[in-house]
Amino acid sequence: MSPAETAQQEVQRLAGRIRRLLKEHRRTARQASLALGRNPNLLGRALAGRHPLKMKDVFGLFPWLGLQPRRFFSAAYPVGGEGFAPEARALLRDDRPNAPALLDLFADTLDRQPIPPAEEMVERSCLTLRGLMAEKAVKVRTASRALGLGEDTLPQVLRGTIDLTAWHVFGSLAVLEVAPSRFFAELRRHPGQPLAAGTWPELTQLVTQLLAGVGPDLERQLGEIRARLAKDGETPPSADKR
Repeated sequence: MSPAETAQQEVQRLAGRIRRLLKEHRRTARQASLALGRNPNLLGRALAGRHPLKMKDVFGLFPWLGLQPRRFFSAAYPVGGEGFAPEARALLRDDRPNAPALLDLFADTLDRQPIPPAEEMVERSCLTLRGLMAEKAVKVRTASRALGLGEDTLPQVLRGTIDLTAWHVFGSLAVLEVAPSRFFAELRRHPGQPLAAGTWPELTQLVTQLLAGVGPDLERQLGEIRARLAKDGETPPSADKR
């Protein structure tokens, strides 16, 4: 299967997941289109494969729904904790009974971050794709040709002069032989959204103690950190997210 064909399949899968997401939130594609400031039928057409599915529209759904993109993509493309800091990922391979509670705290901390706007997420996506291409030593123009595009098309997409679509994302990943789960994990780890362990050093210290088996009274420490997060002006999850 060619990268372009793989991309089309992945776009269809993403569209199906978005339709399920809208259904779970009791919203319609028409309502979503209007909320995004688009033609009422645009998103429905995009989800049906009759119009390019633009990533700015995909990312624009999350602030409207009150949902962290991390929650959607980690469920749609699970990678076993790749969206967490290294110390937290280590816990996934640890059988200590406190590991789930600590991972929940990391997830809760990330959920307290403001939901990023669509424009920021598109920029992160382009930077992440560029980073993966550099890692794989694949030139952007080479990837563009491999997708059957003009050699200047994908460079323009990643510069932001042409709208980034889901097809561009999945097609680039197919050329690079990178799983979508890796891309969305990298997207979640982008510096634009600090990880919990980098934002609150207490968490890193607590994880280290736990792994070393010297973390006494873990529940009390977790409670203190939760209280401090709530007090430090964090943006609490909206009622809609619950």
